[in-house]
Amino acid sequence: MDTRGKSNTEFRNKVSELLARHELNFDQIHNTLQTILAELQTLQTNPEITDVNPFASGDTSHHCQPSTPTAQPTSNLNYSFQTSMRVKLASFHLDGIALQWHRWLTKFQGPLSWVNFTAALLRRFGSTDFDDPSEALMHLKQTTTVEVYQEEFECISQLIDALPDNHLIGCFIAGLQDDIRLDVKLKKPRTLTEAIGVSQGSKNR
Repeated sequence: MDTRGKSNTEFRNKVSELLARHELNFDQIHNTLQTILAELQTLQTNPEITDVNPFASGDTSHHCQPSTPTAQPTSNLNYSFQTSMRVKLASFHLDGIALQWHRWLTKFQGPLSWVNFTAALLRRFGSTDFDDPSEALMHLKQTTTVEVYQEEFECISQLIDALPDNHLIGCFIAGLQDDIRLDVKLKKPRTLTEAIGVSQGSKNR
């Protein structure tokens, strides 16, 4: 085999090795995310978790000790509690390159909201299932609960820079189910937060 042929073979072998390693990393991340989703579903029905710092010095393993909150799972206060704990719960299941990335991100950006965490995760580790976030946001529709629609809306909108508030409000309202959308439009919300609050109140009637 000549030098050129040998170099091409070595190059192909190296590329194959890198691709195999890349696929393994994504498989690990996929399995981690599946575990996180299962934990989040459990948290929605049984939100018993303490305020544990997963990056505290000492034991490097992640522990989660239960505590008993006084609010019911369906209350607004408890829903807010669940949302604030999602990033911390997710971080308990990160390892390898994903954990290294999360530590780096929080070091430079500080504590992350769930929306910022999921948006950053999409940017770092995989395809977002849409090439144009603006187009995806315009075509996003509520198909299940308001909460699920809200999370999808927030994740996509975080990928778009300098989007005017009135455009965000219009897109959010347009994607709601018909009965909820009409109710929200009648209230004429002036902020996205207000529109989200009205939509959540409307679906509980």
